[in-house]
Amino acid sequence: MKLNNNTILITGGSKGIGFEMAKKFLQLNNKVIICGRSESALKSAKNELKDVYTIKCDISNSNDRKELVETIKKEFPSLNVLVNNAGIQRDVNFNSNFDDLHNLDEISINFEGPIFLIKELLPLIKENNNPCIINVSSQLGFFPMAKMPIYSATKAAMHSFTKSLRHQLKDSVEVIEIIPPAVDTNLNPEGRKKGNFKFDLKTPEYVEDVFEKLKEELLEICYKDNLENINNSTKKDIDSIFEKMNNR
Repeated sequence: MKLNNNTILITGGSKGIGFEMAKKFLQLNNKVIICGRSESALKSAKNELKDVYTIKCDISNSNDRKELVETIKKEFPSLNVLVNNAGIQRDVNFNSNFDDLHNLDEISINFEGPIFLIKELLPLIKENNNPCIINVSSQLGFFPMAKMPIYSATKAAMHSFTKSLRHQLKDSVEVIEIIPPAVDTNLNPEGRKKGNFKFDLKTPEYVEDVFEKLKEELLEICYKDNLENINNSTKKDIDSIFEKMNNR
C-alpha cells in the first residue's frame, strides 16, 4: 500500500497494535483518525500522538457504528484507508454455567462491526485515490486456542472473509490482512494473568515488522516467516500444533 498522504481510520486505535499503527502512520505524514470505546484511553492517545483525531465509538453498538460512519463522511471525506483493528478476547468455558451471553459481543466487535463499516464506507473509500482496507485477524484463526473459542472463531471468519473480499474488490481496492501472533498488548488481561502468560514480542517491535511488510506490498502479513509456516502446514501439522497449544 501507499504509506503516506492517506486519510486513515483505525478502529480500536487508542491502545495496543492500533495505537502503534496510528503512531507509525502519523510519522509517515498521514491524516489519522482513531476510534474506541474508552473516552479516557482516547484522551491519553491524543495527549501522546497530538495530531491524531479521535472519535468515541463502540463498534458492537449499531447506533454508534452509524454515527461513526456519518461523522467520517461529513468530516473526513478524503478517507481512503480503513483499518479494522478493534477486537476483544475472552476465556469462555462451555462446561461452566454462565447465564448471560455478553461474551457474544466478541462476535459483534471482532466480525460484525468490520463488515458493517466496510459496507458503509466502501463507496467513500473508492472515491479517493489509493483505496485500501486492512483487516486484523490472528494466528488463532488458524490454530485456535480452545479456552478462547469465540475469539478464535471470529478470527478464522475474518481470515475467510478477507480472502473473499480481496477477490471481489481486486480491480478497485487493495485488501490486506494482518495476522498477529501473541503480542504483549492489553488484550484479555484477565485471561493472560490467570494463565500466567508471558509475551516476549512487544507491540512497537511487532508493528515495525508489519510496516516493513506493508512496504513490500504484501497482502497477507505475518510476523517474520510465520506465514510460510502456516501455508506449509498440513492437516496433521495443524492438529499437532492445536494439541500442543491446548494441553500444556
